[in-house]
Amino acid sequence: MYCLEFSTSEFDPSRVLRLDTETYVEFVTLGDSDRGVFPQFWAYGPEREALASRLETVPEVLAVSKDAVHDDRVRYEVRWDDDWNRRLTYIARLIRESDATFLFGRADRTLWKFLLRSDSSSALADLYADCAVSPHRVEHRSPRQAHAFLTGRERTA
Repeated sequence: MYCLEFSTSEFDPSRVLRLDTETYVEFVTLGDSDRGVFPQFWAYGPEREALASRLETVPEVLAVSKDAVHDDRVRYEVRWDDDWNRRLTYIARLIRESDATFLFGRADRTLWKFLLRSDSSSALADLYADCAVSPHRVEHRSPRQAHAFLTGRERTA
């Protein structure tokens, strides 16, 4: 498995989300042709509820709704203006073209991180070399490191 990381400043949704230091989002899809890019995410932290009203005022957001609300998180459905969200669309296309599988993503105030699975390290090297969004970084992750990335805690067994 591999972790692909980008600076928050490189993604247009970061400007709209304006996450505080304790709020982050997690997502299990980069989207598809029917729903667009970054259609659904979970928000955690103190601003998780206020995010909806912020998104409703942004012209690049065509629609937003809270799908599920729990004590510690809120799941949002968002329809973005596709022309506006070009960098994330570009990254999603690069991942698909490299035959990698997107497993999970997390974004906070400083980084967007994508956990990918690929049977070919050369395909990931090509993705890294071809990527026009910088700064970026690709790192190999062991199963233990991937588990920590997904859960936020180290696996003991």
